[in-house]
Amino acid sequence: MNKAAKTAWDLTVGFLSICGLVLILQISTTIYEHIHYDSQLEPPKNVVTIADFVIWKPDWTEISEIDFHGSKYYAIKGPFARPLPSAGSEYYFDHLGNYLDRNKDVGDFSFPRLFSHPEAKRKKISMEEILQAIASGK
Repeated sequence: MNKAAKTAWDLTVGFLSICGLVLILQISTTIYEHIHYDSQLEPPKNVVTIADFVIWKPDWTEISEIDFHGSKYYAIKGPFARPLPSAGSEYYFDHLGNYLDRNKDVGDFSFPRLFSHPEAKRKKISMEEILQAIASGK
């Protein structure tokens, strides 16, 4: 192998090694975020209602009532799910206040799709309003 070919080969190996290290770092960071941050934001099994949620996560920031084709749901915004999120997490409850699901970053993910559907109408409400609506069964 001549000197120019060896230099090109060495540069290629060096470049691919750096790319491999960057990929390993990215995968490691993603795994760490999933294990560390997701576990902090996943409600424990005893969180089954809004009242349980508020006790578990008192640092919620906003509540919305979602009306989708006549069915009511509630969304409670929680803390950020990772160090550089595009938005905070969101927790979803049915009209009786029962926990349904969560979205760890509403800026990146649209799950469950029902709550981000264009026909879903949102309005901000207070905790008192949500508790009154649940108590009245509406």
